[in-house]
Amino acid sequence: MRLVDVEIGRYDWSAFECGCTKSVAHLADDLQRLAEAQSIEQARALQTARLSDRLNLRTDR
Repeated sequence: MRLVDVEIGRYDWSAFECGCTKSVAHLADDLQRLAEAQSIEQARALQTARLSDRLNLRTDR
């Protein structure tokens, strides 16, 4: 087990609210994917995908 897995597991992510008005449970998954990225390009692709998701949420409101 990696240290990042232990750190992510320390928190009850569903107890916090995100700026998207949902729980921040999705943040733990995002952090895990970011930790698994094998290159800067992969990490940036995750950031771009998350930003796109957030923009879609805002237009759906």
